[in-house]
Amino acid sequence: MEIIQSLNQNALLVMNNNGEEMVALGKGIGFKKKKGDAIDLEDISRIFVVQSNINDKRILEALESINNESYIIAEDVVNLVEKLLNKRLNETFIFTIAKHIQFAIERDKEEPIEYDPFEYQLRYLYPEEYRTSEKVIKFINENHHLNLKKQELSFFTLHFVNGLIDSEDFNDILKLSELLNQIIIFIDNESKTYLKKDSVEYSRFIVHLRYFLIRALSKSQEDKKDLKMEELFLITKEMYLEEVILLEKLKKKLSDDYQLFFGVEEDLYLLLHLVRILRRKEE
Repeated sequence: MEIIQSLNQNALLVMNNNGEEMVALGKGIGFKKKKGDAIDLEDISRIFVVQSNINDKRILEALESINNESYIIAEDVVNLVEKLLNKRLNETFIFTIAKHIQFAIERDKEEPIEYDPFEYQLRYLYPEEYRTSEKVIKFINENHHLNLKKQELSFFTLHFVNGLIDSEDFNDILKLSELLNQIIIFIDNESKTYLKKDSVEYSRFIVHLRYFLIRALSKSQEDKKDLKMEELFLITKEMYLEEVILLEKLKKKLSDDYQLFFGVEEDLYLLLHLVRILRRKEE
């Protein structure tokens, strides 16, 4: 593996034996390195193939502006998050979080951000990622002697969600989060009841809703008919008439406002989740 260019102290543009350009990352890996030098594979912590698309070009440009402190913190954060969530983040996540950390440090020195009203909703939309964000901010402040504020929770939470679903556009996550929030508000209003947002049933409903919306927004749902599922849904409908009315209203809102549609399988799963979260109030 041969060095093409040192992008910064912690990143190199390299070429492998197959002639593929790759970005190799590692603490101090680019220090005093020049074109043509060989690289020790043991020094590499992360590596990915460079595609000729606009996102990878932006990453290469961003790498040149990420300072050493922010990259080192970002690498520690990625390792911690993957351990806490027991999931692999997408390969470009480290660049995104390094840029945000650098921006957060600079912003905090100038003027702290004000209270974020979206933080309350994110706590319930993405509970696992939110709790991880709390631990990450505490880790950064204690181990890197910074003073990141609680207001950073929303940003870190959304970045972690983005890193897990392999989206190339942070705006996709903002759109997903806003849509999730609108659905919860709609259900709150239409059901005339307060949803117990710290319940296990609610958390499961949110997780299911998240992945349904991800599939729907990416158009990756299969349009298939399952006669057994249809029969089961028809039986279930007769048992929960009140929740069926709410489900139909929700389907109409999603189709009218967002052009999102789903079939009988999703009908059944959403209905069962609605039953669990709405009937909990009667216990």
